[in-house]
Order: sequence, then C-alpha cells, then structure tokens
Amino acid sequence: MGYDNYNEIFSYLGEKENALSQRLLRLSVSPDISRQRYDNVEPITQPQQQSKNRYDNAPNIVQSSSSLGYDNFNNKDDIKSESVSSSSSLTTQSNRYDNTSPNISDSFSSNKARYDNTSNSTLQDFSSSESNFYNYKGSGQSESIYGICNVQDSQSSDPYSIYANKTTNNGGGGNEDNHDIDLKKPYFMHDISESDLLVLESLVRYNKVLEQPKTDNNNISTSTYGQRLQVLQSGYLEDNIKSNPYSSYSHPKFLTNDNLNVSNASSSCSSGGNSGGSITGKKMDNIALYYWSSEFQRLLEMDDCLEKFERLSSLEHDFVYAAESYGRIIISENFLANELKTIKPVNVGGVAGGEKYIVQGILFKFALENEAFGLYGNDENAMKTAAHELNGCASFLNCGVKGLHVPLMAFIDYRGFRLMAMSLLPISKKSLIYGSCDAGQTVHTSNNIFNNLFLNASKIINLKQHYVEDISGDIKSISGPIDIEGHLGSDNRFYLLDFARLSPPEPPKHRGSYLYKLLRLELVRKYQKPLCSDAFSPMSTIDSNKHNSEVQEAYDDLINNIIPNFSKDIQTRDEIGLKTNLLQDLLINISLKITDISKLLHAEGINIRYIGEVASHCTSIGFKRFFTIEAIVRTLKSLARELLRREMRNIHLPSDYPYRSLLLKFLNLLFDDYKDKTEYIWNKIILEKMEKKFQNIFNNKNTNKEEPELSENSPKLPVTPQEIIKSLLTTLPTREMILNRFCKSIGLVISKIAITQFKISNSFVFVDTDIEEIKTLSTRLNVIDYADGMSLYYKSMATGLNDTSKHRLLTISRERLEQSLLTMNYNFQIVIQLSKVLTLLAKTSQDNTTKKLYYSLANKKLSTFDTIGVVQSQVLLLKICRVRTILSHLKFEGFILPKEIEEIEIIINEIIEQSPDKAYASYLLAKFFDYLFKYNPKFDYSKVLTAYNNIFKIDQNYQKAHIRISLFLLRTQDNNKSFSKEKVSEHITKAFSISKNIESIIDKIKPLIGFSPWIFFEISRTVPKLRSMVKNSLEEKYSIKKEKFTIPLNIEFEVDDLDYFENINVEKIYFDEHTNSNNIEVFSKIKPDIQSFISRKLKIDDCSKLKSLSNLSNITYFNFGKNQNGINEWILSDLITPKLRKLKLYEITKITDLTVKLIASTCKDLEVLDLGGCSGIFGEDFNELYKGCPSIVKLALPPFVDNLTVSESISKLRLIKLDLMKCSKLTIQSYSKLLDSSKTLLKIRSPTGVPIFNIEPQTLTSRHEKVNSFEPAVRYSISGIELFQIKISGAPQGGKTYELFFNNKHPLVRFRDPLNSAFNFFKAMHAVNTKSHSTQLNIYKNLGTNWTSVESSHLISINSSICNFKIEYQGVSYQFLLDTSGFNNSTFSNEVSILNNKIALISNKKTNGSHLEIEIKIKTSIIPIWIAIASSGLK
Repeated sequence: MGYDNYNEIFSYLGEKENALSQRLLRLSVSPDISRQRYDNVEPITQPQQQSKNRYDNAPNIVQSSSSLGYDNFNNKDDIKSESVSSSSSLTTQSNRYDNTSPNISDSFSSNKARYDNTSNSTLQDFSSSESNFYNYKGSGQSESIYGICNVQDSQSSDPYSIYANKTTNNGGGGNEDNHDIDLKKPYFMHDISESDLLVLESLVRYNKVLEQPKTDNNNISTSTYGQRLQVLQSGYLEDNIKSNPYSSYSHPKFLTNDNLNVSNASSSCSSGGNSGGSITGKKMDNIALYYWSSEFQRLLEMDDCLEKFERLSSLEHDFVYAAESYGRIIISENFLANELKTIKPVNVGGVAGGEKYIVQGILFKFALENEAFGLYGNDENAMKTAAHELNGCASFLNCGVKGLHVPLMAFIDYRGFRLMAMSLLPISKKSLIYGSCDAGQTVHTSNNIFNNLFLNASKIINLKQHYVEDISGDIKSISGPIDIEGHLGSDNRFYLLDFARLSPPEPPKHRGSYLYKLLRLELVRKYQKPLCSDAFSPMSTIDSNKHNSEVQEAYDDLINNIIPNFSKDIQTRDEIGLKTNLLQDLLINISLKITDISKLLHAEGINIRYIGEVASHCTSIGFKRFFTIEAIVRTLKSLARELLRREMRNIHLPSDYPYRSLLLKFLNLLFDDYKDKTEYIWNKIILEKMEKKFQNIFNNKNTNKEEPELSENSPKLPVTPQEIIKSLLTTLPTREMILNRFCKSIGLVISKIAITQFKISNSFVFVDTDIEEIKTLSTRLNVIDYADGMSLYYKSMATGLNDTSKHRLLTISRERLEQSLLTMNYNFQIVIQLSKVLTLLAKTSQDNTTKKLYYSLANKKLSTFDTIGVVQSQVLLLKICRVRTILSHLKFEGFILPKEIEEIEIIINEIIEQSPDKAYASYLLAKFFDYLFKYNPKFDYSKVLTAYNNIFKIDQNYQKAHIRISLFLLRTQDNNKSFSKEKVSEHITKAFSISKNIESIIDKIKPLIGFSPWIFFEISRTVPKLRSMVKNSLEEKYSIKKEKFTIPLNIEFEVDDLDYFENINVEKIYFDEHTNSNNIEVFSKIKPDIQSFISRKLKIDDCSKLKSLSNLSNITYFNFGKNQNGINEWILSDLITPKLRKLKLYEITKITDLTVKLIASTCKDLEVLDLGGCSGIFGEDFNELYKGCPSIVKLALPPFVDNLTVSESISKLRLIKLDLMKCSKLTIQSYSKLLDSSKTLLKIRSPTGVPIFNIEPQTLTSRHEKVNSFEPAVRYSISGIELFQIKISGAPQGGKTYELFFNNKHPLVRFRDPLNSAFNFFKAMHAVNTKSHSTQLNIYKNLGTNWTSVESSHLISINSSICNFKIEYQGVSYQFLLDTSGFNNSTFSNEVSILNNKIALISNKKTNGSHLEIEIKIKTSIIPIWIAIASSGLK
C-alpha cells in the first residue's frame, strides 16, 4: 500500500472534508429530515439573506477535510505537494460533526472569531471618569454601581440565540413540537463576556479602561465598536506609543533583512493561510516518516525484558522532547507570514485549527475553534477535545488487547495555545475498515478480526455495543463512537484513530456541548452497565432514547452519589481533615497531603469542572477553601491563556519578551493591594467567571458544616463570595498558594528570590527580572512512568544485589507504576506488575509490620481490580496473581482467618475450572494446603497429599510438584508415621529424570537444598555442581544466617568431607541424640577448632570414642545433659580441662562427688556449672568446689543439697543465677530471702520451678487483651517483653478464678528446661475467690500438671468500701489495704505491705478502670500470690 507523493493523500483528505461539509450544508437546508435523525438537537437555520451574503464571495466551495489522524504520508524519497489555490476556493474543516450550518464570517482576514468568547457583545458607557470606575460596592448591589458599564448577558448576544425564538411549522399549524424545546437554548454557554475580556485586556495592557463615546440610545455604534476593537487588537494607542516598544510596526517583516522580497511575501500571504509552506518539489531525504510509530509498535510487541522498557522509556522521552522543541517554534511563529516561519506548514487541506505541520514524522495541529463553523464556541472548549483525544488514545493503550495499535501522541501548551502532536501512521484512504470518516454517512465494519478485537477493548472500557444506520440504510454494529476510525495499515497492523468522542457526553445543557463536556472514562469504566459513546450526539443511532437515558442515569449517579461520597471520603482520608485552631494551618495540611487533586478526582470518575459540586458537599471549611483555591487557579489559567492568545494575535512576534511583560502586568493586577482595579477585577470578572465555570463553588449543600475552632479575638469567618476571595488574597499562606499553583498551571517560572519576598509581603510588585521563563507544558500517554517502573523492576532482579539495594530499586519502581496507574487506571498489566513489586518489597523488607503492609496492599490492588475485569483471560490472570500474592503473604505470616481460607479455596477452584493449564492450577491448590498445614498442624494432612497426587494424575512429570512434595515430606516426617527417606529420594530422582538437562534440574531444587542441605550431603559427593550448592547452602545457613549447627542423626561423615566445612566458622556444634560414635570421632578431626560441643541424650554404645573430643584444642564448653548411657566419670576425666568455662552435666545419674572434686581441682576459670538432677551427687565436696572455682556465676545444684549448702553458695560465690529445680530438701525460708541477702543474685528458680526475681521501683501498666474469646487477661511487660499475665474467669457461687502465667522467654524467667516448654507461658499460681457468707480465698498447689489440691485457705472479711486484711502464705505475712470506693464501684486500689513496709500499690483509679497500674515502691521480689490478689481487687 502507499502513494508515490502527497497528492493522492491530499485528495483523500479533501474528499473526506468535502463529505463532511456537504452533510453540514444539507443539515442546514433540510431541518425536517435532520429532526427525524437527531432527536435531541436540531440544525441551525440562518436567515436567508445573511446566508446569501456570507457565500457571495465563495461561489465555488471546495470543502475538503483533514482528520487529525489522517494527515499521514508514505515514506518515499520524492514527495511533492499539490499546490492549492485559495484565491478560487475556500478550504474549511470540521473536526467533529455538528448539525449546524456553516457560519462563515464576511472576512477571513480577521481573527476576531477565534478569540471572541461571544459575538456582538457591546461595551457600554465608558464616559465616566476613571475614579468612578473603582467605586465598587459589592456584588449585592446592581451592576450600575461599578460606575463604568452595564454589561449585557453574554448569552443574549450569542449568534445562536436564534434558537430561542425558532418554531417549527407542522403542516402550517405553527405549533411547536417537542424537539423545539431544546432549540430554545443557545448553542454555547460562555463563562465570561467579550466586554469583560476587553476590560481585563485594557487593564492589563494599559492599566486603565478606555473611554468610549456614547450614542443617543446609550449603545455604541457598530462602526465605533469596530474601531474600538481594532484599536485594542492592533496594539496602537496614541497615548501609549512611548510605553509600547512594538507600536512602531504592525508586521514582523520589519524585523527581517532588508533584502527580503516583501512583495513576494505579501503575495504569498494574500494567497491564503496554507500556501506559504508548500513543500512541492522538495525532497525529504533520510526522513523515516513512520519511525516513531513503527518503533513504538515494535517495542510494545516485544516480550517483557529490561531492554524493552528502557528503550520504550527512551522513545517516549525523545518523542515528547521533539514535540516540545518543534511545538514551541510552531506556536511562537503561528502568526508570522509563512515565508518567515522556521517550520513551514503543509498543504493538507482544511482550515480547522489553523495550519498543519509535519516535522520528523510528527504531525502537529492546533486545537483551536474553527472560525467558519464554530463547533466548540471558543478555543478553550477546542482544547478540551484535544485532551479527550489523548485520553481516548491512552484508554485503548491501557486495555492490553493485543493486536490493537495506537499512535504516539502528546499535546503541548504554550502561550495559551494547545498543539496536538501525533506520530504518522502507515495508513491511507483505502485502509479504513471500522467506523466512519464522513460523520456516519458511510460506516465500515468489514474486518471481523478487527471487530472482535475492538469489541474486547470496548468491554474493558465498558462501552456499549449499539446499532447505527448509514446513509444507504445499512444497519451496522458499533462498539464506540461512530466517528472513530480503525485502519489496517500497510504494515499489517490494526490502528485506531479519532478518539475524542470515545466517552459519552453528559446530558447537554447547551447544543454542541456533546463534543467537549464528556464523562470521565474512569466513571464509564466503573459504571454498572455499558454506556453508549453516541448518546446525546447528532450521529445516526438506533434506540437513541435508551442510550440517552442510560447515560443520564450515570450522570445522575455521579452528581447524587459519587461526588457526595468523594467529598465525605476525602475529608477523612489520612486524617487530613482534622480540625485545627487556624484555618490556614488546615489548608496547608491539606495541600501537603493532596498534591494533585485532579488525579484524585479523575480516579473517581469526577471531572474537574465539578469542583464546585465537590466543594458544596464538604462539611469542612478547610476543604471548601481548598477547592475554592483550585477553582481560582483554573479560572486564572483560563484568563491568562486567553490574554496570551490575544497578545500573539496583536503583535505577531515570536520573541518572548511581550508575553513575559503581559504576564508580569497580569500578576501585578491580580496581587496588588486589594482595592480599586484589583478588587474590581477579582469581584466583577474573575469571580463571575469562576461561578459560571465551577457552579455551586460557594454553595453549601451539606448542612452539617464544621467550623474551625476560633478564639474570642479571632476575626469572623468570611461568608459571601467576595469576602472569601478577599480573605484568600489577603492571607499570606493562601495568597502564596494561589500564586504558586497559578504559575505552575501556565508554565510561568518565578525566581526564588521573588517567591521568598512574596511570602512575607502583603503588598508586592513584580518586576521584569522576577520572571525567569515561560515553560512549555506537555501532556503525554504516560508510557514513560510505566516503562521506568518496569525497567527498575528488572534491574532489581539482577544477581549480586543485596536486599537493601533491591528494596531501593523496587521502591522507586513502585512510585513510577503508581504514578502511571493514575492515568492508566484500568491497565490490568500495571496492576499485576505493581502487585509483584509490592510482594517483592515485602520480601526484602526488614520490618515485619512493613512486610504485612506491602502484602496487604498487593492483595488489595488485585482484589479490587478483578471485580471489574470483563475479559475472561484478564480476570483469570488477575486471580492467579492474587492467589500467588496470598501464598507469599501466608508463607511469611503463617496465619489466615477461616473465612479467608474458604474464599481462597473457592478462587483456586475457579482457576482450576477456567484455566487451560490444569496442572498449574492444581499446583496452586496443593501449595496453599501445604502452607496451611505448615502453620496449622491440625490441618488435614491427607488433604495436602491428595492435592499433590491430583497434580501427578494430570501430569506425572510436573517438576515443581515433585520438588515441593519432597519439601513437604521432609518437613512433616514427624507427622507421617510412614515417612521414608526413600520416598523423598524417589520424588527428587523423578525431578532429575524429567529433563535431560541435569544442570537445570539442580537449579530448580535449590530451594530444597536451602531448606535441608543435609538431605543431599551424601549424594552430592559425586556431583560437583550439587556438591558446590550443598557446600554453599551449609555456609549460608551456619556462617551467614548463624543458624544452630545441628548434625542430623542419619549422616555418616568421611574424612574427605573437610572441604564442606572449611569456610564455616561456628562456635557451637550440636550432636544431640546421636547413636553413631564414629561420626563424633571423624568430625572432631574435620573441625578441631570448635569451642562448644553440645551432645545431649546420646545413645551411643562405644563410649570410648568420646575421648577423641579431647583433641578439640579450643574447647571451652561441654554440654552432656541427660546422657544416661554414654557419659561417665572415666570419659569426663579426659574432657574436663582447665580451659573449660561452661560445663553442663544435668540429669546424668552416673556421676558422683568425685566429678565435683575433679572440677574443683581443674577448672579454676569455670563460670557456668549445671549439676541439676544429678542424683549421684550429695554435695560432700561443695566447699572445695566453691574454693577451687570462685568464678562461677551461674549454678544449678543437685537434688540432695541441703539448706546449708545453698546459703554457702550465696556467701562464697558471686552468683547472678541460681537454679534449685528438684531440690526437694530445701525449705521456703532458705531460698526466699536469698535475693535480699545477695548483692549480685538476679533470679532464682525454686524447687517447684517458679522463678523468683527482684524488680526495681517503677510503674507497670497493664494492657487488656483476651487470650482467647473466653479468657480475658491482664498483661504486664518489662523492658518491652511481656513478663506475666493474669487470667480471670468465673468460679462457683459468683466467685472468680485467678491464674498467673510467666513468660518463658523473658530474661528474668528463662531457665533451662522450663515448665510447659512447648508453650511460651507456664502457670505459676492458681487461686479461687468464693463468696458465700464471707469471702474465702483458696490457693492451690501444682501436682504435676493439675492444680487440684488446696495449699492454703484464707477468710477475708470485707465489710466496707475500705478494709484491711492479712494473708499468711509460705511463712510471709502480706498486708492488704483495699479501697473500692471508686467511681460507680468500677475502680479500686490495693496497697501491699510486708512488715508494715509498703512494697506496691495496685490501682485502676487513675485511668477510670481502663488500665491497671502496679506501682513498685521499693526493690522487691515478684511473688505470684500478692500480684494476683492485689490485681484482682477481690472483685
């Protein structure tokens, strides 16, 4: 496909626009026919004479068309443009399809129609003195008090006001039909009149309002008005010539070289706006017209990888940079004669939006009102359609439907103009296969493949498939707007163009608004039913009433539900709506939290024009002011753009100074002292425009208005709009906020010095040096953020990065992806990728709380998105990603609620049913059950095995399943009585045998090696790569992760195994429960430098080989606890050496006092000695032990020691820890006071296993929680670790049961082999308070695991709210002073004393019963009985 030159393409474009123009003409001639086809609008019928006059000078109208997407050219070496003579033809264009007749002005040399917001608005009496101009009294009075003008309503002078008086004759009856009701509305509504704009312009440019002569009827004559307008537009004033450096010339030709052929330039200019840039005869060498598009599509079609996203980001960066660079030049030279322009326009036909330009394969086109047809009403509305075009293009790009392609696109805002930039596409007039290029006269749906692709994309966007009828009567099915275009390009790709009307319009209040007042695509996407793009438009549709009513419902939902809910939600989001004493503080707080309100609004489907509606539902004054500031900024932006466009029209200069000067004057007018001109401009022009542009901005629809807290001296809050505006402009923080946001909105850069001075000044005058630059603002498809996020994601996957580096890259990746999601908010690929990034962030985070947050965010992203997915394949992929995220979270946290288990199981079963890969879906289910069993041993073991076996029924060679079931079997061998090492080896062997590439299989089992390298230890001896992996895994586990170095029972070492452990540096090695004595001997040769050897519960037969441990040259610690068969005094005689610092021989019955003698004579530096449970030791030689080992600080005594031995150990040793477990001969009196008598002793374990320890004076505050749903508990912590908890439950006769539990893991409680070691807490006290005639407290003692025997009973008499009672327990008398006179009998205090010494006060009075505090008065030991009794208050 293709053309040898431009001529054929231009012919196509001309034919297209000709068809559009002719249809518009037919509509104007045949209103009755039009009314039948467009039931919501009716074409304009101009007065016959006026129409005749308008076309007298154009007898031969050639109406050619140019659509934004079709000004494309084929890449040929010699491309010529056919010259178009504008002297004999008038080229016109309509970007969109209205039902109005052409409204062509008498002369195209005037640019007035482009810049006027209304027609025929008249200036009134300017004869008043300038002083009267500033006699502003307020908006509450009539407009005459302004003293200068009585401006007419802009709508009354609208050229389309003929609709208000139009009636339709039905059979001569003259009755008005239903359609004529809508025609009474003007075609456009303007938010500011031309007269106000002229006043603003004169104030900005000349600092005064020019006087106009009056006529007899108090109106300005047409000739006078025309002169006045020409004076304002030309820039000449006799009294201002000196101040205007540009008043000496009216055309920039005077700036050019004297040798310039002026006559040629003049003739060129007079020949038409498009003739000066003809490129006929010029060769375009080495220019690939379609480079941007072809490279863009090629990159999008690549598989995801780092190169793809780096090049994609670079491509859009380059495209936007080129568009900005060339666009700035094109806009700057817009009003120059073509021969003076750096970039020449091309002749493609049509005048809509002005001239077109093609530079380096990029098509540029202005988004301006067409001065002939007046489709949009003004340039501002035309700019909105450019934004809709870009949004529509982005929406299809975000759909993720493979096979549909869109061009690269952006628009540039500079000096008030908007310029569209789009990459050229390889299409032609013959490539159209979908939609219409002639306003629905011909509708194409010829390619079924494209039709299906477009239908899938429209389902994602939630657009309604509807029927249309073309001019031939054929009925076609269209899923988007009728004027969208689908092409089959010369590169065999499907392309989409013309997206401006993709979203349905809101119900039009003014004819023509269906082109630019559209609903947000985000709203359409989330709405409960598909919506029709052609609703409320004059396109030929069937069932238009139904389509209109559905869109009306969506609009009503937006106004009545979405906007109010958003207003409520945003005031509570992130606690930014909290009250403050100062309104300005609240505003600053809101501004810091909400940096871009437009993105938040758009994400909810709310247009910016509804800021007023949002504000009207706000209850917070701070938020109302925040939205008011946003409305002010956008109103100022609109006015500034209008002034810049007018200035460019007036002076025609490409230089920067005039426009900087204009904005400088505008700033000084806005931010001058709030009086005279400034007050007038704000209250008369800006305020009125803002109220029309953002309706209800000052209204209060929510009566629950929250006022900020005010002091007695605080000024009264402003109420009227004028007072609010004045307050915002005279308050420094809000004044600065308005300036900064306004400058940012138009690309105006103010110097930092000026901003700093402006912050602190109530009166500030800007000067030339304060303005640094007028920047070019660009809006793009936002592929850059997505590409950057993806490239960072792939970079984080690089090998060799630590978790910190990965986390940083992933954090930036998350920011980029979330930024792209704001503008591509239903791109499921971004959602999936963002969830992956969040999951990886969780895995690389060090903090558990942060991990949980990331997992929760990832799951939330996926769960909210899959509810609105409509394409089955996408929904399936989202479900799979969600399950994988949940599995990662479950693997980390190990906890899941029962209802979540049921929900996830349902999702996985849906995946199994829908997925073509049944084995993988079944694998997800088995993995889920595997995790459930891992963290909940009560889960059905057989259910996990069944899930794995189901995988093998589908695919016996599923490698991942073989590897994972191996892990599962290894981990659960204690739960599986039939476990065998051979079964695990079978699965591992199967995994190896599935593929011939053994190396790849080894890589896949790496997680299994990491879990348990010892399983592969013996096998790896003959496989070098596996040997290396096992060695590395051992080093990682024991040298890096510092895991406990425990030798498995079934390992047999060889001397050649030395290299496995050569890089492992460990101090302790564990040989617990071993039966192979040869292993101990060999390993002592492999690692002779270890310092600690722990071998408990040995079951070896050949004890002699334990003597080989004497070869451990650096040994300082032996632990042979609970060894009944392997350890005796003969073995210990070689192992007890002077180097020992720790020796634990507990529960060994074969050692006697001889061992104590050996220790006393050998281990002078011994610090830890554990002889607990050694029943063969009677303590006959402990005096020698104390003398020979004076450094012992931790001591566990054997069972048969007496009270004297214990007291001597305290007096002769500087003990910090004493274990008396099972020392049954001791009395409570012998050890209960040891803490008081020793200066070093910190804790004691009593013979019953209850710890005794001292606590320094401090206050302990409880936290109330429930151990489970039936057991409320009071918990106390010391040093950030929970120390003990008291559970309170019911007892007979209305009493209470009190149980005290100590935390085994707390340093003050921790001892070797604690009670109830399977759990964190063990029970230390059980007491029951019964109530009959009097209160009786029964204290129970522990008999094994039962607390059934009463140890002591105590009668307590409580006769008043304040009472004293005593309790004698284990030889100690505790005195209690109980006070229950607290508020509502819900609070109490209980003072504890021993021998009249107050040791503690326990009370909940300070917190009114919410918390219980224990105030330790003096250093004392924690005894469970007094803690429990005092904490209960006997309530």
